[in-house]
Amino acid sequence: MATSKEKSPAPAKRRLKSSPRAGQPRGRRVTFRYRGEPGHQVTVAGTFNDWDPQARPLAYEESTGEYMVRFLLKKGTYQYKLVVDGQWILDPTNPKEAPNDFGGSNNVIIVE
Repeated sequence: MATSKEKSPAPAKRRLKSSPRAGQPRGRRVTFRYRGEPGHQVTVAGTFNDWDPQARPLAYEESTGEYMVRFLLKKGTYQYKLVVDGQWILDPTNPKEAPNDFGGSNNVIIVE
């Protein structure tokens, strides 16, 4: 008994929807760094990640002796702090600060 081979239909081609922002950059890369010895837990928390200190840990780069993480941020002004082993600290490499609601300061970064 002979069987016929059925062809499966060709996959449908996906159409790309045009977006009013197509071709526009989604943001700028911003690098946060912290110089320190290996073995620490270093994160960054700010207005760009709902002040979540666990959202994006910095990775230690042995070749530079720095912890580092990159974010893609849209244009705007953001406040942040570094969190080193659970302690919230100001970024020692950024002199721009703004007062916060707790009587201290946050670092400020402007993305253009």
